[in-house]
Amino acid sequence: MHTGCKWGGGVMFQVRLRLRLAKNLGTPDLTRTVEIAGRTVTIRSALGTDRPFAESEWIVLRSHGFQTEAEASDFGTRLKQAVSAASVCCALGVDLGNDRSGPWMDTNFARSIGLIQPHERTHTNVHGLVVLEDDPNIRFPSGQATLTVHTSVEEFLRALECAAETADKIEQQAANALRLLNQALINRQPLAKLVLAISAVEALGQDAEWSAAQNALRQRLAASARFDPGLSDAERNEVADMVTRGHRIGLRQGVKRLLTRLDLLHLMGEWDRIYGIRSGIVHGIMTNTEAVIGQLAAEATNLCGLIVLRLAQRKGFVLPEVAETHFPGSNNPPPSADRSV
Repeated sequence: MHTGCKWGGGVMFQVRLRLRLAKNLGTPDLTRTVEIAGRTVTIRSALGTDRPFAESEWIVLRSHGFQTEAEASDFGTRLKQAVSAASVCCALGVDLGNDRSGPWMDTNFARSIGLIQPHERTHTNVHGLVVLEDDPNIRFPSGQATLTVHTSVEEFLRALECAAETADKIEQQAANALRLLNQALINRQPLAKLVLAISAVEALGQDAEWSAAQNALRQRLAASARFDPGLSDAERNEVADMVTRGHRIGLRQGVKRLLTRLDLLHLMGEWDRIYGIRSGIVHGIMTNTEAVIGQLAAEATNLCGLIVLRLAQRKGFVLPEVAETHFPGSNNPPPSADRSV
């Protein structure tokens, strides 16, 4: 039996976001609060209310008092988007999970061993976002984490508050890229970090299509190939089919188009350099030390972070100032807020 918070006879709701950081927040504080979209968000260590941020890479963000589940869900989505963007701007790295259930303990068992009081109940410890009744008697299982390198809590919270103001302007394409970049930032394996960072930008160039004029040219080239006297009928047909078969634009060309539209074409040379070395390593053509791969991973993360953040700005998202520290040039506004990629 439990009693949730009520409003006008109905149940109210809360938002809970549990996530993992690449670096612990460097503060002995037990709790912090930020104001987002007019609501107070409380941040604590996931280990419990009596444990400081510095002891855990897992944190929990909560906001209370939502009158409907839909209202809470909309706010939770905005909160996730803001955390994702703020993390990249701080070059921090965050694993937002998949909003799926994690550790869980039966309520009766927890009571029987004295972990919770008779009036309390347990809830699955979701990795990610969950909307639930605004019930102060809900408890979540937690475990010990290992101390790692700290990052500035003030820097992160300032970035979070700023990012939340325009997080709703981030399009899905940019949101997907931010998520991949966070996976790169939080990964401790240099090669995986390198591949994930490159993938965040590669994915943005895969939907590029030929223009109408280019398609017309391809048809003319195919017609010319079919009547070339220097080839056999089979060879002519193979060439003509290759030209007209509907191949998508290559990944490099897609990235080049992306950089052009984001006014970042000057980065193409650096992209080609990093991508070329990355391909050599991944395909076994080149052998490099862990230190060299680590340096390349850092360069790839910086380059791809700049590109992804510029894309996020496209529809009006305003970057926190700290982004310029970790990704120089990112706070230069894109050429137009409504240019499509």
